[in-house]
Amino acid sequence: MSGHEWSDALAHALRETAVQIGDLGGHLEVHSEVEAWIPAGKRRGMARSPGPVGAAPWLAFAVLLLIETDHLASAALNLAPSPETGAGSTTPAQILAAAVLLPPISLLQLRHVYPRPGGAPPQAWQVTVPLQIVLLLLALIIVGPAVPPSYATLVGGVMLYQLRPARSWVTTVLLIIGAVEITWWRAPLSGQVNAFMPRPRS
Repeated sequence: MSGHEWSDALAHALRETAVQIGDLGGHLEVHSEVEAWIPAGKRRGMARSPGPVGAAPWLAFAVLLLIETDHLASAALNLAPSPETGAGSTTPAQILAAAVLLPPISLLQLRHVYPRPGGAPPQAWQVTVPLQIVLLLLALIIVGPAVPPSYATLVGGVMLYQLRPARSWVTTVLLIIGAVEITWWRAPLSGQVNAFMPRPRS
């Protein structure tokens, strides 16, 4: 390679590098030496990685849709009267509360994990995630053990993705422990049982 060809190749490489650095908000200077500046905080504004389900986001969404449907069906079966006696331990108020609280919990969950370009978070997730937690806790308290406490693990998955690692793990663990404890506490009061809590403590 001649000196002229070498200088052309170097100039082309520098131009390509300058464009890439410019996309990051920095700039490239070439004098007697090459210097590049890239803002340290620029990475925060870059597009988020789609995460482990990025290769098949709609498949993951379909699986979650089935899981949410299963949770709603499980709650409905837990609330239904016994097929042997025709009697149930739930009150009309609890059935009404389940009908009002559980569908929004599932819809919010689907909204939070809906595939978006670049793995972008849902709008106003700082409001909708706490709202989902409040609805879940209300359902566990009012409806009782008929509500599968595994709902908390689904909501916890959203928090693990949206919050910073340390805060997300602490919040998720507290939510799951709280859901289990509320279920144990409500079981002897309501007389309800479910597959997760077959024998409520006295």
